[in-house]
Amino acid sequence: MTAVAEVDQGATEQAARVLSQGGIVALPTDTQYGLAALASNGAAMMKLFHLKRRPDDQALPIFLPDHSWLGRVATDVSPNIQRLAQAVWPGAVTLVLRRNPQWYSLAAPYETVALRIPAHPVARALLDKVGAPLTGTSANRHQEPAATTPEAVLELFGSTVEILQPSGLLPAGKPSTILDCTGAEPQVLRSGLVGEEDIRALLAGETDRAQT
Repeated sequence: MTAVAEVDQGATEQAARVLSQGGIVALPTDTQYGLAALASNGAAMMKLFHLKRRPDDQALPIFLPDHSWLGRVATDVSPNIQRLAQAVWPGAVTLVLRRNPQWYSLAAPYETVALRIPAHPVARALLDKVGAPLTGTSANRHQEPAATTPEAVLELFGSTVEILQPSGLLPAGKPSTILDCTGAEPQVLRSGLVGEEDIRALLAGETDRAQT
């Protein structure tokens, strides 16, 4: 990856306006390019499913602005899971948790929700500006490879999305690691940018802390 450029505040503000109007923004993350829309905007969610050609019965992952949103979007979050979230976020680990019934989005209409706080400074700047959960789905058509460059995003979606700050630090190219945290012990559902050995070490550390 190249050295990161300064976050363009003007571009971030423009992207936030696009989101507030129900638009979709393509943005670099620490894993791949993602497609962001306001998770609370039903029309934007329908537009996003159509754009990705994704079946609308398949939930989308959610980016959180910060850790304070964890208990607002998810429920039954144990102290161990809270510590795990603190250890892996911001970063390339997605946690599947039980959705808080008081928080609803067409992106995550079922009992569980997949959550992450990305580490990429451009993505973080947009989340900070918007101050609300955004979709964190990969920039691709359903079941096709994810885009890792702004040129690939442009080829796929053209002017239908706003590409946020297409220069600077590019994504790593690998997806996030997904952990199912709805059972007694977290389980790896998908191995990604954070390796399974690192995940096992983190989980072992949380178990040790819980027993002390």
